[in-house]
Parts: sequence; structure tokens; C-alpha cells
Amino acid sequence: MATKKILIQYQNRLYSSKIINIINHTKMTSNTTPAPLKISASSTNTGNSNYQPWKVFNGTNAGGVIDSWLSGNVTTGWIQIDYGVKKIANRVAISAQITSAWSTILNAPKDFNILGSNNDVNFEIIGQYRNQINWSSGETRNYNISKPNFYRYYRIQILSVNGAGQMSLSEVLFSYTYPEVTEISFLNTGKLNSNNFIKYGVNLNEYTLNVLFSHKKYILQDTISENEEGLWETQLGRKPLSISFS
Repeated sequence: MATKKILIQYQNRLYSSKIINIINHTKMTSNTTPAPLKISASSTNTGNSNYQPWKVFNGTNAGGVIDSWLSGNVTTGWIQIDYGVKKIANRVAISAQITSAWSTILNAPKDFNILGSNNDVNFEIIGQYRNQINWSSGETRNYNISKPNFYRYYRIQILSVNGAGQMSLSEVLFSYTYPEVTEISFLNTGKLNSNNFIKYGVNLNEYTLNVLFSHKKYILQDTISENEEGLWETQLGRKPLSISFS
């Protein structure tokens, strides 16, 4: 069965769009490795050295109950990552500790904030989340960050947990997702055919129109000539064939 693809025509211009997802993957092996990343927390469990903060950013939550951070005997505090450079994020995925003990699930955050900073002193609240109850073992929940900006430090500030006497997290992953639209300039050539849809079309089940497009790309053409696939194109020397604007 052929895949259905779609392009948008508006005011004699042709557009393609897609959702870009930039994931800030981390694979920490200690609180300071690999550089320049650094992980820190307001407290760490002193009774068992397995529950280190860096395990929240080691890229997996499949290592069982010890593949997590566990705080001291407190129910408020924070864990943070220093990326070493500024990054932007508008999504965060948070995973609960993997355990078969119901009492351990109660360590999961109930009320928390996401904070951003560029000096590790002054932090801004960029996301607030309340009444996060009924976590299951290893469950991952995805949250939007309401005030995304470029920050070097990202902190999860836990205000309360679900009934236990400590805080725990298994994994945290920040990402930046945005819609991008590309303006295609060959509409007036009369060569809008199946090859164009194959090259630039978006699968119908992946298309979305209920978003504001924050990034735009242009496929530039000074002069045009037809190639063997029926697409009208040009050579721009050393100039790029597409330029992003944001």
C-alpha cells in the first residue's frame, strides 16, 4: 500500500513541515564524567553509596533499584545537571525508581519545579508541576517546560514526595522539540509531481497544523533547470541550498 504524503499550498507558495526533536542525551559514569558535564544534589543517601546523583543522568533506568539517586532522610531538595554550555529545553522526561516495594515508589516526587540558571546562583522557575501521584515502578512521565530558554544549569527542585521519608529519581532527560516549516520555491515551474512529494512530502499521519511554526527554512533558487527526476533546481556555488531562520 502506497504511503500518503502531503504538502501545503498557501498564496501560491508550497510548504513542507516536520517536528524536530533534539534530545540532550547523557551517559554519566560519575558525577563529573564525561566532562564537561557535572551532576550534583542537595543530599545523597549516606547508608548506601550505590544511590549516586549521576545515575539519574546515565542514559538508562534499566539497572534495577540501585540505578537511581536516593536522597538523605529529607523530602525536599534538588538534583541538577551542569551541561558546561547553554542548552535550551522545552520538554523533560522523569522516571521513577525501579522497585518491587510499594514504599519505595512513595519516594517519587509529588510536587516539583524545574529551574534554570547560567551562574549556579540565580535560578528561574521554568516549569511547575503539582500532585504527581500514583507512580508505578520505573514509570516515565513527560512534561512540558513552560518558559524555555538557554541555560547551562538545569535543576529539579522537589517540594514534596508521595508519602515516604526520602526523595528518589531513576532518570531525567531534557529535550527541545519544535515545528519547522520549509518553503519550496518550485511551485510556479509547473513541475509539482509525484517525485516532489516523495522528496518533500510529509506522511499524512505525521502531519500537524495545530502548532505555531517557530523555525522556517528556505530552499533557495536563483536560476532553475530541470533534473532527471523532474525537480527544478539550481547550483549556488558555495552557498548552502537551505538556510534556517529562527
